[in-house]
Amino acid sequence: RQRKKKQSSSENQSERTTVLLHPRQNHDVNVCGKPQKFSIGEHYDQSASDSGINYIQSSVSFVDQDSEGKDGCFVCWPKSFSKVHQAIVKQTYRGTKSECWVPLTDEELYRLRDEYGLERKLVPVRKGSVIVWRSDLVHAAAGPMMKLYEKVHDEILKSGIRQSNNFRMVAYMSMVP
Repeated sequence: RQRKKKQSSSENQSERTTVLLHPRQNHDVNVCGKPQKFSIGEHYDQSASDSGINYIQSSVSFVDQDSEGKDGCFVCWPKSFSKVHQAIVKQTYRGTKSECWVPLTDEELYRLRDEYGLERKLVPVRKGSVIVWRSDLVHAAAGPMMKLYEKVHDEILKSGIRQSNNFRMVAYMSMVP
């Protein structure tokens, strides 16, 4: 964990508050070497060369995750599969290759939100829960205490810091139908 010293806004400037931050908190996601401020690592696990359900993925949680989304948890963009998947990835070099991992840029995520009306959803679960998703669904793993961002009036603003002492511990599985 990183420790960050933050000065108090009180008149006594010698007072300092220590805030524990997740190691990824000050780290931007990069896509093709370019930093992304809105993305927390969202991606497709399927290129444009494959359509429909290519394979099924799942994760099993070994620890409870806070229901308010403060702990690390699965993140997805519901309804971002099928035709939306094809429309987003077929227009990028990353999506036209036969690679099965297609990281998304901020602009592509804004397009999901603005053009298709989709939203990022945190999915915290209880210990022993299984999450199953399609390979053509936008998803990511949000770490605990990570900064989340929102685009407001064409500016990227911090929307808050999730604070937790918990971590995300899961086992991943991939299945071919």
